[in-house]
Amino acid sequence: MLAPPGISLPWNVVYDGGNVKRLAKILHNIQDGRISEPKDEATYMHDLRHEYSRRIPSIPRINPIPEALDRKAGPMVILTGATGSLGAHILDLLRKDHSVFQIICLVRASSTTEAKKRVSDSLLKRRKQGLAADENRILCLAAILRKRGFGLEYHHLRTMYNYTTTIIHVSYF
Repeated sequence: MLAPPGISLPWNVVYDGGNVKRLAKILHNIQDGRISEPKDEATYMHDLRHEYSRRIPSIPRINPIPEALDRKAGPMVILTGATGSLGAHILDLLRKDHSVFQIICLVRASSTTEAKKRVSDSLLKRRKQGLAADENRILCLAAILRKRGFGLEYHHLRTMYNYTTTIIHVSYF
């Protein structure tokens, strides 16, 4: 039994936990009757924004916008989780949408070569077309999302900061 009689678990208890250790702590607290008052969604989102925005470095905007990256060229999308099932399918859909100018996949990997291979293998595993060597619209970068600046080179951060129009985060970190 996960919860005492008469107490129902929140519908998103698994996601609120974030990892197995925190999920176990939440369930243990519920079983022991130490249930904290749930935060309203706006407060919860504010707290998350505050917690994770501390890690984003301040990057100056560059002007003018280079013609090649002009937003009129189309959206630039950052995608996490491209090596997972959902992320691979999203990447495949984005790749087929020719209005998308560039897709940047942030991947847990030791190098950009490994990142691109992991993404390509994930696509192939799901019977999608792998990444071609000359595929310019998809940029796979080795990233550590918990690290300041995601462990990325400055010019990649600056480009993402200045030109990203959409972030799709489907990675489980």
